[in-house]
Amino acid sequence: MRQHFTGKALVIDEKDGTEVEHAIDIRGRLTKADPQEMQGGSATGYDFAIGSIDRYAHIVDGAVMSRFDFWSGGWAVWNFEPINDARRRILLS
Repeated sequence: MRQHFTGKALVIDEKDGTEVEHAIDIRGRLTKADPQEMQGGSATGYDFAIGSIDRYAHIVDGAVMSRFDFWSGGWAVWNFEPINDARRRILLS
């Protein structure tokens, strides 16, 4: 069963020093969740892997930079520009 996963990070723009929010939204299967080995005096985390991804979106400051949907015919947005409109119309008509 596929689940939704979201990751967010603030990235500093090297040109002007402003903070830019990046968000990734994925739907896929959790294929790995291994705990890290314990080390004295530090917090432990997990090593995750997500596979069988069928939906993906990369959002930068609220604008969709790229979007992929396997069930709708592939890439819908690339570098902030909509693409493959004709292909999606043919596949989903």
